[in-house]
Formats: sequence, C-alpha cells, structure tokens
Amino acid sequence: MSTAVWGFLGVILGGVLTGAASLLQAQLVAKREREAQQALRAQKLSDERAVFQRDTILALQSAMTEFWSNVMTVHLEEGQPFADVLPPQAAELHWRINMLRGRVFDDELRRLVAEVQGEIHRARMADDPRVGRQHALEAEHRSGEMHERVNALLRELF
Repeated sequence: MSTAVWGFLGVILGGVLTGAASLLQAQLVAKREREAQQALRAQKLSDERAVFQRDTILALQSAMTEFWSNVMTVHLEEGQPFADVLPPQAAELHWRINMLRGRVFDDELRRLVAEVQGEIHRARMADDPRVGRQHALEAEHRSGEMHERVNALLRELF
C-alpha cells in the first residue's frame, strides 16, 4: 500500500511540476510578445518622427530658397534698392518659415535659419547699398551652412 501512495504522490507532484512549468513558459512567451510589440511600436514612432522631421526640414529648406529668391533676386539682378524689393509672397513665406522652423527639432538648423532671415532683413533694410550687399553676402554664406546642416540631418535620419 505504501508503494501505491508513493506512486500516487509522484503522479500528483509530476502534474503540479508540469503545470508550473507550462504556466512559466506561457508567461515567458507572453512577456516576449509584449516586449516585441512595444519594440515595434517604438520603432514605428521613431520612423514616423523621422519622416515628419525629413518632410519638415525639406519644406523649410524649400521655403528658405524661395524666400531668398523672392527677396534678393530682384536686387541682385536688377540693382533695385533692397528696401523696395519685398514681394507680396515674401511675407507669407516668412511666416511659413517661422512655423516650419518651430517644428524642427535640431537647434543648430533653427539657429542658422534665423541667422539667414536676419541677414536678409538687414540687407533689405540697409540704407547704404554697400551695407546691403555685405548683409546679402553674409546671408548667402549662412544659407550655405544651412544647406550643409540639412544634408547632415537627412543623412542622420535615413
């Protein structure tokens, strides 16, 4: 009879151990699935953020180029005084640039855009054409730095 009791206890103990092992395995599988889903969500958010930044940076670069063209080309090609050359669409571009600049996460790019805008404004408002040209040249230099920063950011994002 004691053999039967020991056998019965062995079966019960084996069942309990098998059940515990199965439960532990199920918990580990569920944990791995949650971690995989969290990693996928994090990757998706990271990808969406990168796409948002890329699109914003490219739109900002395009708006800056258009702004430069609208404001500076008239003076540089036609020799008109800077203060007289602000086309109507330049004001709208200025506001769009400020909005886009606010969406860019990179502080250096934001700073460069503000510097280019400032130099363009100073060139436009200069009473002396030579001073205006100096500011225009500085704006062009800063614009080149801005385009280089855009290039670097795009390489980092993708």
